[in-house]
Amino acid sequence: MWTTCLVFFQSVLLAGYAYADLTTRLGARRQALLHVALLAVSLACLPIIASSGWKPRGDEEPISEVRKWELTQHLVREPYQVGPVTDANGVPRRKLMFAKARARVSRFYFEDRVVPPTPAEVRELESSDHH
Repeated sequence: MWTTCLVFFQSVLLAGYAYADLTTRLGARRQALLHVALLAVSLACLPIIASSGWKPRGDEEPISEVRKWELTQHLVREPYQVGPVTDANGVPRRKLMFAKARARVSRFYFEDRVVPPTPAEVRELESSDHH
């Protein structure tokens, strides 16, 4: 996934540089007209008014807590663990200092995270009379 994002954004950046280079050759007046035309085309393509399918009708049921959990669940990341000081051949690993720093930062962000409840736990809480 990261590689795909990297390639996409690098390609867009390169295209932006090419666009800037080509438009500077047009002269100031033509460049301004091109920018205004592109802005007009992009504004014409925007959906200014939401379609009726996006608007609430008013007779919908509220979203249940289980459905909210399903819509917002995310992967729970575990803190990064530093491996052994030496590799399988007994050779000391390089960049161990950076791995330790990465593990400290990872623990800072992920170690104390509260794990979200499972759907079964949410259903159990909803069905019980406890508060």
